[in-house]
Amino acid sequence: MKYVRMALNLILYVGATQLAFRATDWIASRSGELKRLLDNNPPALLIVVACEIYLLLALMARIRGRIWKSEPRRLLDAVKYRRLSAGEVGGSIALGAGCALFFFGLMELPLLPDGTLAQLHDYVNVFSKSDAFIFAVLGAGVIGVLFEEIFFRGILFGELLRGLPMPAAFAAHALVYAYFQPNLTISFTAFVLALFYSYLYVKTGSVWSTAIAAATLNIGIVSAKEADVIDALGSAHSAIAFLLLLIGSACVLLGLFLIYRHGGKHANAGGKVERIARAIAWAGVYIAIYYAVLNGVIYVWSQVLTRIEAIRPWLNDGLNNLWALDLNDLVAVPIYMFILSRYRKAPLLAHCRFSRIDGRTIAQIGALSVSMGLWVMGVSKIPIVEDTFPQFDTLFNSLVGGPLLTFLVFLLVHSVYKEILFRGLILNAFHAGMPLAAALALDALVYGLLFFQWDPALTVYGGMGTVIFGLLYVWYRSIWAPIVAQIGLFGTYYASWHGISAFGLEFGAAHVVVIMISSASVLFFMIRLWKQRPLEAPAQPRSPGVFEGTAQASV
Repeated sequence: MKYVRMALNLILYVGATQLAFRATDWIASRSGELKRLLDNNPPALLIVVACEIYLLLALMARIRGRIWKSEPRRLLDAVKYRRLSAGEVGGSIALGAGCALFFFGLMELPLLPDGTLAQLHDYVNVFSKSDAFIFAVLGAGVIGVLFEEIFFRGILFGELLRGLPMPAAFAAHALVYAYFQPNLTISFTAFVLALFYSYLYVKTGSVWSTAIAAATLNIGIVSAKEADVIDALGSAHSAIAFLLLLIGSACVLLGLFLIYRHGGKHANAGGKVERIARAIAWAGVYIAIYYAVLNGVIYVWSQVLTRIEAIRPWLNDGLNNLWALDLNDLVAVPIYMFILSRYRKAPLLAHCRFSRIDGRTIAQIGALSVSMGLWVMGVSKIPIVEDTFPQFDTLFNSLVGGPLLTFLVFLLVHSVYKEILFRGLILNAFHAGMPLAAALALDALVYGLLFFQWDPALTVYGGMGTVIFGLLYVWYRSIWAPIVAQIGLFGTYYASWHGISAFGLEFGAAHVVVIMISSASVLFFMIRLWKQRPLEAPAQPRSPGVFEGTAQASV
């Protein structure tokens, strides 16, 4: 019954929102002056619609409270308010400021596609558009923020928490928040923001914390636009974007740390929230290190080393780009070793589980990975797939299209690095705070983000492999299992790619047979490996969270 009630309430909330927007649009279309005002002042539109939604929901709450006695009659009775401590206020401000700086860095990040950068700039232009700056501040930073936090965090998220397990409520709430955004790029950023805001709300037990963070972020954006700071960043050196990303990430971590230390001392925030927060925080640390090292290597490779005349032609040859990835991997691993040793008191080899697996298991994992490689290569050559998703050809050409020696070094080095990062670190971090299914799904999403910028087709392809490799890691409790699978998979890619090119093979009956046999083989070996997995209960990696470790180290 609670799920029915939750679903009905959510339909009412979302329906009221849609009704308010449509009603405002209908009224404005019949009044030229009002339409001009709202078109020229999107923040003013937010104020008008927020008031309309509030009145609708307040009326619905009155009616619903008369029908069902268990429901609150006043809308705001469903929202948690509590006076915040100085530490909670500081954490909320630091989080909002960090998100603003990170957003500024994203807006000028040269690694992002032009379409993504355009969507970020379009959002800021619309967000800040107004006849008077005060409209932008009130609409985006005060009234709009108060309504948004009351609606999304206090009412909608609170409703989800009453009906769903906490991880599911976090995810569902973030998806709904992302749905209401104007474009895909902003939806991705909103999804992450919603997770941060949800944590603040649950941890502090007060909507004021999320309102302060959101107001800091929004006012920071519109103020930077008004002061022409964003335009100045557009003409600045690209290194400024990376610096903003770094400082923004540090501020976000500081904000989360302060909320972790000071939040909830007068509220009932459960241990489950702490575990989830630590899991996300540690995964965020690993992802931040990945970006920092990769962007640093790219900068040195393309901006510093290319100034050396003797090696410039070799560096500019696209066939040698894999050496840059090898360099990235060799730089990143020692940093991860230091972080684990210093803050988690665990050697990397033990934390990632470099434990022995028997020869029979290795052989079966090898057969599984070869089957996976043949299946992917076969499916990618289906004419409709090849024409619709040319990005697969581009991907394989960049990874396996080069010389054999270059590929073999990349195969060994990068296979170990990828498994340390995605299974030994990120999957372990997620699994320490949430169920395996959620950890695998998040690991797949992170893989799609880091390697494919969430390109839909490539993210699905990468996510399937991520889940399979994650299961092998969990089943056999050894990182050698997915490493063997990585080597077998990419070795098959290399052999298949060059074989198809050498013999000029076109898609035909042979490809169909290969796809059918490899499909059956993947299913067979996955079932077989699952049945033969060790049955002892796996020991979960138990290390202090990022905030615990930091706190202990500073004492």
